[in-house]
Amino acid sequence: MSLYRKIVFLLFAITILSMGGAAPFNQAAASESQTFLPRNAEISNAIVSAPVSPPIKIGQDQYSIEYYSVAYNSNRKEFMVIWHELNESDFGISIYGRRVSVYGDTIGPAFQILSVTDKRFRQSDIVYIPKYDKYWIGVFEDISFENAIWVKSINWKGETITQELIKDNTDSPGGPTLALAYNSVDDQVMIVYENRLSSTNMVIGAFCLKAGNGEKCGEKDVAASTKRLRYPDITFNPARTEYLIGYTMFGGTGDSNIKGKICNADLSSCSSEIAITIHGNPWQDDVSLASGPDEYLAVWWERYSTDSEGNWGRRIGGDGTLNNFINVI
Repeated sequence: MSLYRKIVFLLFAITILSMGGAAPFNQAAASESQTFLPRNAEISNAIVSAPVSPPIKIGQDQYSIEYYSVAYNSNRKEFMVIWHELNESDFGISIYGRRVSVYGDTIGPAFQILSVTDKRFRQSDIVYIPKYDKYWIGVFEDISFENAIWVKSINWKGETITQELIKDNTDSPGGPTLALAYNSVDDQVMIVYENRLSSTNMVIGAFCLKAGNGEKCGEKDVAASTKRLRYPDITFNPARTEYLIGYTMFGGTGDSNIKGKICNADLSSCSSEIAITIHGNPWQDDVSLASGPDEYLAVWWERYSTDSEGNWGRRIGGDGTLNNFINVI
C-alpha cells in the first residue's frame, strides 16, 4: 500500500472507529488531541497542530525507494518510518528507517536497518512494543522464486537488538507481502504472509514471536485456496484476544475479492472465511485493517478502469458481523 493510501486509511479509520460514525472524515470535527497513525499503531494523547501536516521528506534522494511502513512510539510520542532502497554499489536492496516527531519534524538522519551484500530485502512492516520501548520488523528477502522472512528488533533509536532469518523457502513469486500486529494481552507479535506453495496451493501463513525475546510461539496456515491469496494484513482485538486477518483472493482479471478470518491468539482456531466483499468486479485489492472497541475496519481500493480507482471500507463486528459498505474516497 502506498504512503498516500495509508494516510487516507488512517484518517478514515480513526474517525470511524473512535467516533463511531459511518461518514468519511470531517476535518472540521477532528479533535486537536487526535494523532492519525498508520496500520498497527496505537493512538495517544499527543497534541498535533493540524489533522494533516504538509508533506514531509523522509527518504533519501534515490531513484528506487518503496514500501513504506510506519509505527507510532507511544512512550516517546514519535513515529518510526521504514522503507526499502536500492543499493547502487551491488544492486542489493536494503531496509532503512528514520524517526519523525508527532509535529512532522524528522529526528536525525535516515539510517540503515537491514543490509546484507547481494541480498534484496523488499516489502517490510513494523510494529511498536510499548512494554519494552522497542520495535519488531518483518522483512521479505527476494530470492528468485524462493523467498525468506527475516525479523529484527531495534530500540527506539533504531539500534539493532536482535536479527534473525526466521523462515526460508517461502515460494511466493510476484511480490510477496507480510504484515505484523502486536498482541498486548499475551505480549506476542503475529506475522502473516503470502505463500505460494504450488500453482494450485496458495496460502496465507502466520507465525507468532514472543515480544520480549523473539522466541517462536506458534505457526499455522490460516487460509488456503486454489486462487492466489495475496496482500494480507492483520489487526489485534484486545476485547476478545483475537486477530482479524484480511487478504485478497485473486482469480484473475474481473475476479478479485477481499476475504478475512478471525483467529484466536494461538492460531488454534480460526473462523470460516468472511466475505468482506463479494462482487469480484471491479478489481478489489490491498486491504488495510484497524481495530476499535470490539470491532474492526477494513479499507481497500477498487479499480474501475485503467485510469479510475476508488477506496471503500466496511466495519466488521468483533464477532465477524458485517456492516454496510462505506465509500471512502
